Amino acid sequence: MVFTEKVSIIIALSLLLVIAVLSTLFYMTYLENLKLKKQVEMLMEKSRELESLKIKYEVCLTNATNLRNEYESLLEKLKEYETTFLQFKTISTVAFQQKLEELASKINERVYGGKNLIRPDDVEATVMSVVGHKFNEETLGSDLYSIFWFIVRNIKYSKDSVYPFIKMFNVSITDASYNITIEVEWVTNVYQTPIETLKRKEGDCEDMAYLAASILQNYFEDRKDYEVYVLQVLWGEEGHAAAVVRHINGTIAIIDPAGKYFTGRVTEVMFKPAKDEILRWFGYWGINETNFKRARFTSILGEAYAESIEAVIGFLD
Repeated sequence: MVFTEKVSIIIALSLLLVIAVLSTLFYMTYLENLKLKKQVEMLMEKSRELESLKIKYEVCLTNATNLRNEYESLLEKLKEYETTFLQFKTISTVAFQQKLEELASKINERVYGGKNLIRPDDVEATVMSVVGHKFNEETLGSDLYSIFWFIVRNIKYSKDSVYPFIKMFNVSITDASYNITIEVEWVTNVYQTPIETLKRKEGDCEDMAYLAASILQNYFEDRKDYEVYVLQVLWGEEGHAAAVVRHINGTIAIIDPAGKYFTGRVTEVMFKPAKDEILRWFGYWGINETNFKRARFTSILGEAYAESIEAVIGFLD
């Protein structure tokens, strides 16, 4: 009996001990679980933060890519604009240069003379006032004399004034500014247009010759059997100009208002063989083989040059 009670006590104590140990283990396990749970929660929080950072990073990466693409696009446009600007600069410079060339040509035209100064359309009213009609074979001689006498009577001889001749110019662009360089030479030989000579009522031999040629060309209109020229001759230190009308048969009539000379008699212009008449006119001015330098023929079609008296005769004959 006593033994049995002892065994029961020992068993009971053992059970209590086991319970105590299990309780302790359970508590320790519970605490560990709480600790682990907390760590898991912390890790999950970190994971969420990392996920948020990842999203932000991806957004930033996308933005950076977009910015890079925009930058490259802008850079490409900038290159296009630079190319366009260079093209515009070149075109603008060339266009402005061309405009200046046109202006310089018009200015220098008054120094060179030439076909552009024979202007029959500008003197239509003068032909109607002086002659009253266009070409008429029956009144040709008196008509040409009327033209000669009109210029002698109404245009006073005067020397040329000083005039600017454009030797060189250049155009460049810096930023938005044009840089223009012009080299000018002042000359004392200058041509007037026929209208200017009529309005001013004065001019030198060249001005009178171009006026006469313009009136004559208007008078003859588009006839193919008559040619109108301004003949300019240089000899020694001298020079002179007159109008010449050539018929296709090789005869000519010289109308020289500044020299008060015309081919013909009294009040009628006559046509004579080219060689005889040109030598007669050269003799009037003292031009010979020794002092002759050069001659220039100008018509509405263009210009021709003669380097000898023989060449002058050959051109007209």
